Amino acid sequence: MHDGISFEQLGKPALVICTHPFELTGRNIARTLGVPDYPFAMVDHPIGSRTPPEIRVRAADAFAQGQRILTGGAFSPGEREGPPLARGAFSPGEREGPPLARGAP
Repeated sequence: MHDGISFEQLGKPALVICTHPFELTGRNIARTLGVPDYPFAMVDHPIGSRTPPEIRVRAADAFAQGQRILTGGAFSPGEREGPPLARGAFSPGEREGPPLARGAP
């Protein structure tokens, strides 16, 4: 999380990928760094013990989320669980450019 926010502060778009058990930690880091609504991709845990086909599924999910996060696209209803900010998704027009380009410190 820290690296993604740091890259964006330097004007470089970034995508942070987190597994579900670390969502709260990621949100707390983002809040501490002054960007409480920083969007990030969420994938199933664990990663290290998964087979290559299982990793490909997680990678495809992270890629799809990343495209939406980096371009400001929205998720379809029911596509991901939780409220939009918990998913890192925004409604069309709600976000333009990288998160920090919207005026966050």
